[in-house]
Amino acid sequence: MTLTSLLILYSCFRAKQFVCDFALQSKWIATTKEQNSKDGYYALFVHSLIHAAGILAIAVLFNQNLWWLAGVDLIVHGFVDLTKSRIVKHYGWTSSQTAFWWAIGLDQELHNFTHIFYIMIFVLASG
Repeated sequence: MTLTSLLILYSCFRAKQFVCDFALQSKWIATTKEQNSKDGYYALFVHSLIHAAGILAIAVLFNQNLWWLAGVDLIVHGFVDLTKSRIVKHYGWTSSQTAFWWAIGLDQELHNFTHIFYIMIFVLASG
């Protein structure tokens, strides 16, 4: 894998994160996925499924044999978001508090590190 293709792959993961976490996240998903209820878990599943679809699209473009990363991301993305939500709720942090924004930033960085791990798999799979 060339440096250029590596940068393109990384850019695709970053674009996927932005599109799936912000552009495609409806108000219903954003407000409901935080709830500790059947509806909350369903909204979190839908949100994670959107991210998994983004990973699948990247795999189709770069290496179809890595389609299974979509399933991995379905679980990992949901776990990271659920953990962040539980911590924020446990401490009662709100958007007016610095700790809330640190939690949001840490959530985004954990997704970024997950993507770096996936990229390592793409590199290893490319020989």
